[in-house]
Amino acid sequence: MTVQLDNYTPFPNLRYSGTDTDNLEFGVFMVKVAWDLLVDGSCAISAEQEPFVFKDEYYGEVNVSSVRYPSDFAPYKPKTDLVLSATTWAPDGKPASSWLAGVRFTSADGIVSEKVLRVFGPRFWIPKWKRSLTEEEKLNWREYKNLFVGWELSEAKPITKLPIRYEFAYGGELSKDADADGVPVREAFESNPVGRGYIDPHWSDHTAPMPAPQIEDADDPITDPYRQYTPQGFGPIPPAWLPRRPLGGTYDEAWIASGGNCWPEDYDFEFHNSCSPGLRAQGHIHSDLKIELVNLHPSKQNWRIDFKNMSPVCFLEHENLDPKFLRMNLDSLFLEVDEENLEDPRAFCTWRLLFHPTETLGIKLFLPEDDLSQEHLEAIELPPTPADVCVAMPQNIGGQD
Repeated sequence: MTVQLDNYTPFPNLRYSGTDTDNLEFGVFMVKVAWDLLVDGSCAISAEQEPFVFKDEYYGEVNVSSVRYPSDFAPYKPKTDLVLSATTWAPDGKPASSWLAGVRFTSADGIVSEKVLRVFGPRFWIPKWKRSLTEEEKLNWREYKNLFVGWELSEAKPITKLPIRYEFAYGGELSKDADADGVPVREAFESNPVGRGYIDPHWSDHTAPMPAPQIEDADDPITDPYRQYTPQGFGPIPPAWLPRRPLGGTYDEAWIASGGNCWPEDYDFEFHNSCSPGLRAQGHIHSDLKIELVNLHPSKQNWRIDFKNMSPVCFLEHENLDPKFLRMNLDSLFLEVDEENLEDPRAFCTWRLLFHPTETLGIKLFLPEDDLSQEHLEAIELPPTPADVCVAMPQNIGGQD
């Protein structure tokens, strides 16, 4: 059945379908809105809206750099993602070896999420030996491990700014022995292969300085060269990285034997939530937000933004049910406040609505300030459940909003 769509807004929108772990289909309706972040701290709908992004956008090459903007395309996100592309600036514009950078999202009910990072200028883990090794000894340093004293973290060099990217957080990769064909084996830190500071007691070269992380958790400073730390940042986590990857489910022989035509039983829709740990809301945000950015602007040490959660409204017509107004779920809020966009900082929001694909006759999209009575607005029902009809009920979606 074709669903008639009438859009009474200037916003890009898309209608498609998804399936749950029982391979039942549900309809997805997505709307994206671009906002200008004004100098007075308010937000205004951008005169120029942006198209949907259908695959992750990277800062550089795919798989060797971090993700800047995550794909808008997802069947469902059970929580609101809060994501930033940001640059942090030293307080007062003076070069500093270290400072704090943070973000806080607050609703009328209190703090939704917050994260504080400590950033540094370039610093290194310096290997200390009881005596200097010769060049030949360095090639076989493991034979002289009894002379190794340990690693010492150098002082950070003063800087004035730093991109908040996972390239500067804990992580990286290292070389191991060659395989049967003589090709060196590379092992990546699976929570952040593009980072720095990943040191292995056996495989890492202990004769040369190693770049140390420049971004760390303000409450968990990096002091142990061999400890594996949680990478810190404000940006999205790619699908292949931990801890996101396991949420996509187990694709084993049992899954292949089942036909492989639906999601695995342990698939979790939270796989599609890509934001950094600590920045994910507990559910979907339906209220306005006050956003506080600390040291994320060269001239505003405390940058405050008032975000109006202008949730678009859908009027759904059903074949066997009375029509109803439904509020869409805000499941992505992306702040573009990095150095490259400081002259035109913006926010991008994605709202999503699930609907019954065969029982829904039409969807009309309105702005909330259109002539609609508030008493007609209903919280979105997830999953949709028309009476006496077999309907897609995504198995891993949490409680209804």
